[in-house]
Amino acid sequence: ESPPLPGTGRGTPPAARRGGWRIAAAAAALLAIAIGLRYATRPSVPQVVPDPGPVEPTQTATTAAVEPLPDPALPLTVAQEDRLIRAAVGADPVAAVDAIERLGTAGSRRCRAALRRALAVRVTRPAAFRALRACGDLDLARDVIPALADPGLRREAGEILAGARTAKTFELLLAAVAAGNADAAAPCRSFPASAALPALLAALDDPARRAAATALLLTTDGDAVRGALVQRCAEDPALRDAAIGCAAANPADPGHARFLALALASPDLSPEAAEAVAGVPVRLLRPGLEAALRDPAARPALVDFLAARASEPAARDLLVVALDGPEVRPGAARALLAQGDLRPVRILLEAADPEALAALEALPESARRRELERGLRSPRLRQGALLAVTSGDDALWNQIVPLLRDASVRTGAAEALARAGAGRAIPYLIPYVSASGEGARVRDALVSLAGFDAGEKPEQWSRWWNTHRRD
Repeated sequence: ESPPLPGTGRGTPPAARRGGWRIAAAAAALLAIAIGLRYATRPSVPQVVPDPGPVEPTQTATTAAVEPLPDPALPLTVAQEDRLIRAAVGADPVAAVDAIERLGTAGSRRCRAALRRALAVRVTRPAAFRALRACGDLDLARDVIPALADPGLRREAGEILAGARTAKTFELLLAAVAAGNADAAAPCRSFPASAALPALLAALDDPARRAAATALLLTTDGDAVRGALVQRCAEDPALRDAAIGCAAANPADPGHARFLALALASPDLSPEAAEAVAGVPVRLLRPGLEAALRDPAARPALVDFLAARASEPAARDLLVVALDGPEVRPGAARALLAQGDLRPVRILLEAADPEALAALEALPESARRRELERGLRSPRLRQGALLAVTSGDDALWNQIVPLLRDASVRTGAAEALARAGAGRAIPYLIPYVSASGEGARVRDALVSLAGFDAGEKPEQWSRWWNTHRRD
């Protein structure tokens, strides 16, 4: 209620009071509107939300925007293949590899250009290579041979080349080796000699490919290949020097060692080969030399080489192998015995070859006498030991005389006593004298010892001996 008006002493009339309430209500409404507008226009304070971290690639928000690639088991439409081609050369390597694999399975010839572009990129090269292989669109010279230099593709490239062992393939590989692709050499060596040899021999006449062909001839499997190189070396001194020098630089390689063995066995190459390997231990050449010694035609030159190197254990072991060859047995045995190696003694005595037994003279006299005594005691070696008796061995007479009772070695024992000049054995020979057969040979031995022929009967010799002994 309004206060009384001044000077009247009364309160506000009813009409004035009603107007005042309306004014107050309007003011309250305006105040409410003003307050509402102020709060409506104030800047809101942002709410702090914890950081959820990086969004995973598998979140729905990311993957929902990527359309899956077409199923390679189903035929591709042109639009689908175009999409795969774009992905194959795109910036995403994961998608590119996936697309390349699908194109290799289900793509048409339209995709080959994209696969070749991917073949030039390091990340996608393996997948593109396999896709082009699946499409049958790999070229040996352009794609497969260069892939040998890539560790990730070397195995697959080797498999492809192994399935195409033709003369043409070998020509391509040989050209790659000559151009400096060292990884192409290994597949070259796996080719059969029938495919490799003609191309390698032809390459020897080309200065640009001669070094590569020589290296491959030294290491390609098959003695026919290395034998052909030996023959060509005999005709070409420059090639001979190059091939022997190359092989001698790496004698541990089995192919090199085999070539050197053949070169040492060749009359045309042996002097140069022996000089080239003068500083090479025989143990490095042993596999090749051991194989070459199986050829009778190669043994003489090889035994000469080994005899000159007999101070090396490996050379002596190979000389023992050479004792199996009758034509080189004396030289091999003499070289061994001169080094104090007694392994040939038993072999010589068993062989009972007079020419080979002469090698025993290389032993010191005491060692030789000791070995003969052992041989005379052995039934298996006895015949050879008797043949080995020479002049000056009369001290063995008491070991030889008991052997006269053995008919199988009687003549050998009689002749051994005669060679030894063992006059003390004369009375022991007389009982075995006869006019023919073995008795005749015993009589010949007796005549040699006595210097007198008393006749063809033991009684004649007994009378002579009794008279001679008394005189």
